[in-house]
Amino acid sequence: MKEQELRKNFSNNLIYYRKASGMTQLELATLLNYSDKAVSKWERGESLPDVYTLTEIARVVGVTPNDLISERIRTVKHPKNIQAKIIISLISIGLVWVVATLAFVILNLTMTKTTFKHWLVFIYAIPVSSIILIVFSSIWKNLLFNFLAVSTTLWTVMLSIYLTIITYIEDTSVWLIFLICVPLEVITALWFLFLYNKRRTKIKARKRFFDTINKSIKKRFNKNSENEDEPVNELK
Repeated sequence: MKEQELRKNFSNNLIYYRKASGMTQLELATLLNYSDKAVSKWERGESLPDVYTLTEIARVVGVTPNDLISERIRTVKHPKNIQAKIIISLISIGLVWVVATLAFVILNLTMTKTTFKHWLVFIYAIPVSSIILIVFSSIWKNLLFNFLAVSTTLWTVMLSIYLTIITYIEDTSVWLIFLICVPLEVITALWFLFLYNKRRTKIKARKRFFDTINKSIKKRFNKNSENEDEPVNELK
């Protein structure tokens, strides 16, 4: 297969799989740490990504690298739709707030003579929502959102405890419980920094491996192209 044909196949397949996954050029470029101009060049057939980037594109759109360069366009079996992830997260969090609202209404109807502040159920819904985000961000392996969700859960749990305590105890020193969050936040930040560096080291190792393969493929491809361009000497 010549480079021109390879570019054409890759261009057509990339456009197909990107749109099937519900992504714009900018969204795909962001996931790959590339500019949208680079994606645009690939889709216009002006250039080809290296082997490592090719595998990353395949991973993002949910296909194999061979699907991206083959002549026949195949259907996407498991497209990783970012919009679907956002919708699932919002629906799950929305259900939490529906339950909180129902609890608030029931408490107001059945528990009229109590010192418990019924509006606290909405405060409790915040850490519960954060826990849901922790679950989904862990499943989708989004380290940044995972860290933000853990931090939010940590502080909102402490806020829930604080507001619950002050409804029964009038003590100005209760706010000191927030100091517990400080070392926990530092530990959380250090842990996610460790995970980030570990992932980054792994990605660099994979990139070096694929760069080596890419150089080998290019060398072989150039050699084959030179052999095809050489004139065949006729036997006299």
